[in-house]
Amino acid sequence: MLHPEIASNIGLKIDYSKKYVGTGASGGFDYVTSGPVETEFLGQKFNIKFDIPIDKNFAWGCILGHDSIFRFSKIMFKTYKQEFEVFFRADIN
Repeated sequence: MLHPEIASNIGLKIDYSKKYVGTGASGGFDYVTSGPVETEFLGQKFNIKFDIPIDKNFAWGCILGHDSIFRFSKIMFKTYKQEFEVFFRADIN
């Protein structure tokens, strides 16, 4: 998910004609999706669409989620060491 202000500032193409309803810990919310964005992560390129909540007062500015980076990789956070590791899925990459 990407905050609507951030999506606007970086110039994402957004289709406001198709709205979706999502659910989270704080309840339901309406969102739209961006056009695909070519993204490079650790030398590998992916096309990712971002979900953009319609409410500009959305609580979080940017959330990486299962529909983006976690779909093609696993990230292991080691907060106690202040580090993380990324493992790309071999079955689709």
